[in-house]
Amino acid sequence: MTNEEVQAKLVDLERRVQALEADQQPQANNRAATSKQQSLREFLNEKKPITANDRGLCIAYYYETIKGYESFNAEDVKTGFRDARITPPKNPNDVINKNIAKAYMMDAEQTKGGKKAWVLTGTGLEAVEKGFGKES
Repeated sequence: MTNEEVQAKLVDLERRVQALEADQQPQANNRAATSKQQSLREFLNEKKPITANDRGLCIAYYYETIKGYESFNAEDVKTGFRDARITPPKNPNDVINKNIAKAYMMDAEQTKGGKKAWVLTGTGLEAVEKGFGKES
């Protein structure tokens, strides 16, 4: 290989490396943005729910508004308690039914994963946005 051929090969390789690095840059930025998303536990700490019913409502709110779920089921609520490292209620359906009685949740139009699903009402959204804890 001549010196010019080596030089041309080196220039070509440098161009390819720069193209690969440029392709990787947006992915690195996406990872940084994703890692800044508030965790469920942080969200619960911010809203200060008092009862298990309040916590269940906050978990449903988190899934709908932050995670983008169209609806949630009892298993989602139970998983939310576990993800937040809070002992889940023995009967997550009871938590949901008590929130339905307060008009914070209502039946979703479709099932989710073959199970009954719910969505938050406007009243439920407002209740969570207001928060539960007493101001200190």
